[in-house]
Amino acid sequence: SALSARPDAGLQSDIKADPKADTLLPHVAVVDDDPAVRALISEYLTQNELRVSTVTSSRELDSLLSRETIDLIVLDLRLQGEDGM
Repeated sequence: SALSARPDAGLQSDIKADPKADTLLPHVAVVDDDPAVRALISEYLTQNELRVSTVTSSRELDSLLSRETIDLIVLDLRLQGEDGM
């Protein structure tokens, strides 16, 4: 397969298989009330080897920030019923 043809395929596979390895990836929070936008951004970031958490509101973001270390926040400035600023 194309994956096994890559010289680093075994290394990549081992990293993905280790649940603790995800904690070594930069962690991005995506805040958007539109499910399609959340999915699109999340998919792009995940494909680029970032750990992604998605939430739909500032309240959910506050809860996430209390439990997780976040390296970057991608924020919708026009959240439904609240100001992204």
